[in-house]
Amino acid sequence: MKLSDLRQEIDEIDAQLTKLLEKRIAIAEKVAVHKQKSGKAVLDAGREQEVLQKAAAAVQNEGYRQYVLDILSAVMAQSRSIQEKLLLAHAREAGKSAGANGIAAYCGIPGSYAEEAALGYFGEGAAFSPQNTFGDVVKSVLSGQAAYGLLPVENSSSGSVTAVEDLLYQNDVFITGEWILPVSHHLLGVPGASEADIKTVCSHPQGIEQCARFIAERGLSVRLSGNTAFAARDVAAEADRTVAAIASGRAASIYHLDILKANIQTSADNYTRFVIVEPALREDGDKISVVCVLPHKPGSLYKLLSVFAGHGLNLLKLLARPIPESAWHYRFHFDVSGSLEDKNVMDTLKEAGALCDAFKVTGCYKAAKRL
Repeated sequence: MKLSDLRQEIDEIDAQLTKLLEKRIAIAEKVAVHKQKSGKAVLDAGREQEVLQKAAAAVQNEGYRQYVLDILSAVMAQSRSIQEKLLLAHAREAGKSAGANGIAAYCGIPGSYAEEAALGYFGEGAAFSPQNTFGDVVKSVLSGQAAYGLLPVENSSSGSVTAVEDLLYQNDVFITGEWILPVSHHLLGVPGASEADIKTVCSHPQGIEQCARFIAERGLSVRLSGNTAFAARDVAAEADRTVAAIASGRAASIYHLDILKANIQTSADNYTRFVIVEPALREDGDKISVVCVLPHKPGSLYKLLSVFAGHGLNLLKLLARPIPESAWHYRFHFDVSGSLEDKNVMDTLKEAGALCDAFKVTGCYKAAKRL
């Protein structure tokens, strides 16, 4: 057979491949739409491994098997790239439409620490939308009712706010900023009450936990509230001299309560880290948040951490969260120094993502400094 004949056969095969690849890209775009709606990560390592195993079994010439798998791996990598670009474009467009209103949503009411953090980050002149739950904050951002959401993710005394960590993984919102708020808890009572009158304290579980020593030393009973400001409002409404709220000085002023005892938190060095979320992922910043699911086998976490160490990136936080639908399996949430505009960082994330069953960048932003 002549060389020209062989080239003719290759041209015919390439023409078929081109049509099939074009068809595959169109389907990949539809997959991206489904992932956008469900909040799923682009990389599904388990699915890709399944595709490669099927392809390996279908190759008849064993000598060609690895070549075929390498080509198919490259095709899937391009497919992921297409999906990532589409999802990023969608997020940016959503951010533009939401950004027009300039409203920032937070969980709580006036007098809450979240409101105090929102005022610190956005300024006194900003427009705010108080919400009842962390989930409502996320919904308001996704619906475009608010341009920004503000959520607490971590306290220096009581640790991570795991409900928020879960929301960041499950929803198509991204961290674009953060604010660190010094938290001073006060014992607030109705006018005329004294510290000796108090039998019951009311506050958010985090407030109770952060003031546990004060409560235990005095043998006070506890009543939980959805927010520290809710507690202050309710204590004011009840007008019971034996019930006090654990809340901020701002809450005392707003709800006309007396500060019976100031700074009752166990740790004097008490801070809460809030994050600002938007529908669009930014690429500039010096801190990145990531969530991943690792294969359930020995050495998985070690290999992942080795990637970051090998590229010289500093891990700032590592948190394990149970996966509800898979007992004794965990998601890992971590923060790392770097920017998505940095090639070394992007190479690191790609290498790390290839080791995971699921991998999602939940934000790139400028790290805040303590006030």
